[in-house]
Amino acid sequence: MHWEFVNSHDAVSATTRKRIRSHVARGKNAGKKLSRPSRLSKAHPIPTRLCIPALVHKQRAYENENDKYYIERPITDGLAFPVELAPQTRQIAQKGIAAEALRHLLRALHLLNARLAGVDSLSDDTVAAVVGMVHYERHLGHFDRAYIHVRGLRQMVNIRGGIRQLGCELSRKIFLRCDLECSIQLGRALLFSVEEVDAMSSSMVRSDLQHRATTTWPDRQRLDPGLTTLFRYATDIARIYNDIGAGVEPKLTYPAHFDILLPFGYRLLRFSPWQAARPPSLLDDLVQIGLLVFLGAFLRRLDRGITDNVLLARLLRSVADSAEVDRVTQEALLWALFVGTASIFQKDAPEWLILRAGVLMQELTLATWEDTLCLLRQFPWVNALHDAPAQHLWKRLATSCIT
Repeated sequence: MHWEFVNSHDAVSATTRKRIRSHVARGKNAGKKLSRPSRLSKAHPIPTRLCIPALVHKQRAYENENDKYYIERPITDGLAFPVELAPQTRQIAQKGIAAEALRHLLRALHLLNARLAGVDSLSDDTVAAVVGMVHYERHLGHFDRAYIHVRGLRQMVNIRGGIRQLGCELSRKIFLRCDLECSIQLGRALLFSVEEVDAMSSSMVRSDLQHRATTTWPDRQRLDPGLTTLFRYATDIARIYNDIGAGVEPKLTYPAHFDILLPFGYRLLRFSPWQAARPPSLLDDLVQIGLLVFLGAFLRRLDRGITDNVLLARLLRSVADSAEVDRVTQEALLWALFVGTASIFQKDAPEWLILRAGVLMQELTLATWEDTLCLLRQFPWVNALHDAPAQHLWKRLATSCIT
């Protein structure tokens, strides 16, 4: 070890002190990894209990221990007592949402309501704030809350005199997309019309789709004429994204992506609205549900995940249980089931879907993955989205048949 001399008669600077400490400790910490606690975690400790003021109901006995939640009192005296929570508050406590996050959310709603009550209630900044709340609730899967914000945007559109007068182009397309997704998730009526969506979308994109609209499914003539057009529309949406995946076409911008999907989604729901009776033809009903499932693969959260859709899953199972035995309906049903693996059944395919798909593959004599894929690609099919999850399902079916 070499020697270093320090003149202690002069004032020792911070740099010199640092060199002294480093020199003294040299060799003692060789090969060791120092792990110091974060100063940020000490300054902002994560609360272990949800701080919600509540009234105590002493007269009521708690029959179930799970109905009792120990909530820390707002006064930090270390005391805790059981209170009965409302169902919504109980759900928050069960999920363990941090009190800090809840406080920020309530603060945001308070500021937004104050702005809506002021002179800037219809400004573009206020519109952007509401769109942000819609996007936030949609990302968390709270579509009932997001739908409330979309209704507020609908009223703002009426007051401002049209959808083009509200916010910027991207924000308008974002809340139109949220309106579409809320309708698909909740089974409620669309708050905006097809005409308003067309006014916001590029006419060049729509005309390009109309000129390219073709499909290889030979039995599409059995569909309703309006649904046939939508089926061809979906086929060309798939072709556009397949060309992009193959490097033939350039990637779409965010507004162009919406220009393709929004007119298709709104027209698909207008063909058979949720409030009306289902189409009398089983094939029409099946294809519309399949196209909605196909659309669901494009309606992703901010983390690129897909939210489960209980309504579509229930409708698809209902149609699958009552499907006819003719080959055309069987092919359409098999496509809808396989498309669902990349959409509403992305996490895990339910048992009924696996059993039904296995029976269909045997009846259609699809012995190999290549034969199955050749049939599926006669329908709207995006290779980058659907190939991998569909092949995973096929392997599960092949394994179950062998065993």
